[in-house]
Amino acid sequence: IDWDDVACIPDNDDVCQCIDIPGTYFDRNETDAITESNCIWCDASFACRAGVQFKCAADQMSHGQQERCMPCIDGWRCTFEQALPCPYNHWINHVDNECYDCLPGHECGERELLACWAGTYGHGGYECILCKPGTFTNTSGMRF
Repeated sequence: IDWDDVACIPDNDDVCQCIDIPGTYFDRNETDAITESNCIWCDASFACRAGVQFKCAADQMSHGQQERCMPCIDGWRCTFEQALPCPYNHWINHVDNECYDCLPGHECGERELLACWAGTYGHGGYECILCKPGTFTNTSGMRF
């Protein structure tokens, strides 16, 4: 949607009252009087602009009360229903959009699966661990 071209529909002046309140959409039932209280804050996973609420795409997110969806944050799992960070010591697979346990020989501190580099090892936790004095590994992805 090209938001710069959005305008009020002449027969829909009720919706227009929410245009000047970014992150809201118009909602009222048949018995409500038309007031600014009918401008409802946009829900999470939705964007609201020009008084209308739109669903974010599956690879986008909104925490609510926003007029635009944004790309899913690295390490988060975004779906049409919600956007949640992967749990601690997990990583996001961008192919299937699922969170997985961190693997031995890797670190997942930023919710990305990164192989431990030479001179370090990992148990599949937040970060890789330096080899103890007198020990060495010249292969990445080592586990202890």
